[in-house]
Amino acid sequence: MGKKKEKKIEIIDLGEARNARRQKRDALAKKKAEHRENQLVRKNKARLFGRLYAVIAVLFVVFAVMFAVRIAALQTDLVNATSENDMVLEKKARLENELEHIGDPEYLEQQARARLHMIKPGEILYVLPESGSNGDSNSEESNDTDADPTVDEGA
Repeated sequence: MGKKKEKKIEIIDLGEARNARRQKRDALAKKKAEHRENQLVRKNKARLFGRLYAVIAVLFVVFAVMFAVRIAALQTDLVNATSENDMVLEKKARLENELEHIGDPEYLEQQARARLHMIKPGEILYVLPESGSNGDSNSEESNDTDADPTVDEGA
């Protein structure tokens, strides 16, 4: 009829079995510790790079603001320089116009009357104070060169 299956009985040394289990546990614990350590290293690297990126972003923003402020200051300087240039060109045009008329006897007479308060013989010079002065003849505002001379040719 049938063969009987024989069960193999293996004799296990308890000391060896304990050592084998201990080695497996230690190997597993070592593997888990290495895995945890690798995870910590990765997390630390991620934190480090995150902080580095944050510092770079902050520096970028700071430099961008500094450059924006500098650009605004330069634009203000440009506007000021342009207006000053316009004033200088206007003054240059006035002076060139005056230079063209400097030899003209009528211009010389007009300048002598206006600036030096010169008059022809027989004329009477009336010097009127500026409308903004309070009648004080010693004030710096009512200078003779700023007054409006009026000449009366009759006498």
